[in-house]
Amino acid sequence: MKRFVFVCFFSFLFVGMAFTQEAVLELGGKSGWNAIGFSRNIEFESGRLGRLAVKLASPEVMVESSSDLYLNFDSESSAVMLNNYSVKGHNYIQGKSSEAKFGSGAALCTPHTDAPAMVLTPKQRAFFNGNELLSSFTIEFWICPKVTESGSVILQWRSSLVDKNRVFYQHIIVGILQNKMDWSFANIWQRENKGIDVQLRSKSNIIPNQWSHHLLTYDANTGLIEYRMNGITEAVDYLTVSGKDGSQVLYAGMGRSSDVLVGAKYSGYLDELKISRQFYDASQVIHKSGIFDKYHKDGGRFESVIVDTGGNYSEPTFFEADTVLPEQTGTAYFIRAANNPYNWTDSFPKWVPVCPNCKITGVKGRYIQIAADLYPDGSGQKSPLVNSVKLKYIKDSLPLPPASVWVEPLDGAVQVSWVPSVDFDVKGYLVYFGERSGEYFSVGSPKNAGNVLTCKITGLKNGRIYFFSVAAYDRAGHKTMGNFSKEVWARPKAGKKCAQ
Repeated sequence: MKRFVFVCFFSFLFVGMAFTQEAVLELGGKSGWNAIGFSRNIEFESGRLGRLAVKLASPEVMVESSSDLYLNFDSESSAVMLNNYSVKGHNYIQGKSSEAKFGSGAALCTPHTDAPAMVLTPKQRAFFNGNELLSSFTIEFWICPKVTESGSVILQWRSSLVDKNRVFYQHIIVGILQNKMDWSFANIWQRENKGIDVQLRSKSNIIPNQWSHHLLTYDANTGLIEYRMNGITEAVDYLTVSGKDGSQVLYAGMGRSSDVLVGAKYSGYLDELKISRQFYDASQVIHKSGIFDKYHKDGGRFESVIVDTGGNYSEPTFFEADTVLPEQTGTAYFIRAANNPYNWTDSFPKWVPVCPNCKITGVKGRYIQIAADLYPDGSGQKSPLVNSVKLKYIKDSLPLPPASVWVEPLDGAVQVSWVPSVDFDVKGYLVYFGERSGEYFSVGSPKNAGNVLTCKITGLKNGRIYFFSVAAYDRAGHKTMGNFSKEVWARPKAGKKCAQ
């Protein structure tokens, strides 16, 4: 599919003499990023001197129909999605994009308070609202703990189930125990009408100050419950009568609704907490989100709007880029130019690669556009940062009009004369005329006088007033003339000149 490019006529800072103006097109820096016309997989964050800079954006999370809860922690206002829960309270610090695993933020939890990082109250259709048989589900999250001591709780739900006048006290607690991730389920499943405890624990240690992904998924059709850390199976069990695959699945139910505690007595970052009513096998998890890449492996791109430089012979001369490039990351820059802004696509006119802080030759045109590709490192965890890009070019400005114009009335005609334009590349002049000031619509207007300094306008009616103005044009031709000169007027008349 062809992508047609948005056109905008933008204003820039021009420096230099009137004859050959040097102009600068800047994106970012002092000029900001309003001149971006197209972008893909990029976002903004604070860069040099606190100004906005461009970096890669994390992949957008696909919210599926089975999703129950999604906490992205990108901002306090957008933390809870899907409307199945309400926030009863929160007590965490909003982390920056550079501190997050994905997106523009993460929850920084602190243990120096009795309050958890967040308290959620389930609504009627929520997973933790309970009061139903247990269906397939998946719980996953990212953590980067400061410490890995016992007692840190990532997720906690406590409730009770009343069954035939019997009360089962239930809980689902996910936390760190002896440097391992521990998943504890009390009385959710029953064997021979008695509640049982189910516990799954990681074999691998949780490492302080290092991000790790944790996912537990349960299949209500087979009884399979599996815990994976960083995509590798750490623990697995079959909650069936025989404890093996193919046997009858144990009865499981959840009791009454109760609040969900997130990040209780936990010190560190928490990001991308998700709960869904679906079982995911290993291949589905990798496919659905590419969970281990913070940034798109294909990178990102931005393009400026199409810029009207004012003349067909404008010529880019130098390109600059202020970037920060972590190891293995990269950027690539391109420009293109043409003499009309119509029917531009993603491949036409052809993009020309340019190097930062290098001279440019062989590119000319009235309309100019800049593009940049950003690439992550090999692990998909680091992004380049573009503070600004600048394209310097010689501006082919429209020629200035004559500074002085005068007229001489004649019989049925007017002789119009002018001083030369101060521009060095003037190729001719157009004489405009009409019967009203500023409206030069008389038959024969404008008249192409060529590269001369006087022109006789004939076919005029004696006694009628006419208004005249002169414009210059350069090598681009008379269809791209410059501004009008100061207007003058004359009234053609018959007769001889009076003797002085």
